[in-house]
Parts: sequence; structure tokens; C-alpha cells
Amino acid sequence: MDWKEHKKKLMRHADFRQKFVELEPEYKLIAEKIRKRSEKEQTEEKPAESSRGEQENGDPPSLQLPLC
Repeated sequence: MDWKEHKKKLMRHADFRQKFVELEPEYKLIAEKIRKRSEKEQTEEKPAESSRGEQENGDPPSLQLPLC
């Protein structure tokens, strides 16, 4: 089973679908950052130097993953 089939199966569950929709903007932002980093051909060290690695309030960024 590939990801598209698996996702289609998971989306049948209301609780998963709700969390997926809630977290989609965060995942899109992360994917965009990764794409931009790849375009610049940065190493893992360079982004750490060029980025504060913190949110506006000073807390480290968090990533919430839906539980299946």
C-alpha cells in the first residue's frame, strides 16, 4: 500500500481527518522551509547559524504529529 492509499483509508476516520486539517498549514510551512533550504544548498550547520531557531515568543518550535 502506498501513501496515497493509506492516507485515503485514514481520512475515513473523523478524528484523524480533523487533526490532519488542523495541522496541514504547519506541515506546508515546514515543507516550504525545507524546499527553500534545499534550493540554497545549505548544510545543517548553516541554517542553525542563520536562524534563531525560536518562535517569536522565544520558545523552541514545536511539531505536533497526529496519533493514528
